Amino acid sequence: MKQVRFSFSMILAACIFCMSVFIVLKNTSAQRPIPKTISVKNPVEITIGDPLAPVIIVEYSSITCGHCASFAKQNFPKIAKEYIKKGHVFYIIREFPLDIVSLALAQVIFNQKAKTSKKLRETLLLNQDKWLLSKDPKKSALKILRLAGITKDIAIKSQANAKLKKKLLQQRLACSKMSVDATPTFFIYKNGESLQKAKQIDGFVEYAKFQKSIENFLKRHGQ
Repeated sequence: MKQVRFSFSMILAACIFCMSVFIVLKNTSAQRPIPKTISVKNPVEITIGDPLAPVIIVEYSSITCGHCASFAKQNFPKIAKEYIKKGHVFYIIREFPLDIVSLALAQVIFNQKAKTSKKLRETLLLNQDKWLLSKDPKKSALKILRLAGITKDIAIKSQANAKLKKKLLQQRLACSKMSVDATPTFFIYKNGESLQKAKQIDGFVEYAKFQKSIENFLKRHGQ
């Protein structure tokens, strides 16, 4: 399976960034060097499960990423049922805006309360095929969000939140300085263990491979 690698330059002061040329890369099981930290200051994220769970998974993904939507539809429900709900995994989703559309939608989503943000983001990913390829993806996505209670006024106010926009852009830049250069990217590691021992998975992979990584860390935890 092939993945798409993204890169673009962003001018933070002007809050403008552009998409660059997509680079196709082959999926590889080779472990790339893990940065000393995969944390970001004041992260824009969604957390799911018990923070004290033995295994932590950090997902970097974008609302406009097709592979991210596939993962949300096919793999995440299984992970939630088999590991998160049973207290084995604490799951963190961090926004990784790929373009102007994903940035604008992320502003709307994360300008709401945590539970609402989770619901809105999930709604857009699960219905991505209904809005992403339309003539005006942003407009189509906002129409879907209105069904979830996000009025036009709320959307406008959210997109005017300069502080949130800056945080999203800073997070995107911080991720670029790590080994996150494709979406989705996952880091799986044992809670309390050095992040140097984390397992990095790039792109959408079959559930069995993902499950194997989780199980390996659970074994190390004695579960």
